[in-house]
Amino acid sequence: MNKTFKFKSIIWITATFLVTASSQDLSKERLMFISSMFTGVEQHQNLNRAYKIFPTSKLPASKEPFTFGVVKSVNLPSSFIFRDKSIDELDLN
Repeated sequence: MNKTFKFKSIIWITATFLVTASSQDLSKERLMFISSMFTGVEQHQNLNRAYKIFPTSKLPASKEPFTFGVVKSVNLPSSFIFRDKSIDELDLN
């Protein structure tokens, strides 16, 4: 093998390794962030950088939005059973 091929191969392997390692770090960081939510753990270190952990982009409005059909409404029961107790919907307000 010539030296140029070896050099290019080493550069390509190194770049692939770095990209893979950085994406795994971000995945681990996302997992840690989500798994700590609603556990009582302080979130002040996570919430101020959530935009870095979960990058977003703006989605433009469609020029032809989809219109959903109108369906018959459904009447919900005024009470339900939860943990062997009857819960009335008026008690939920």
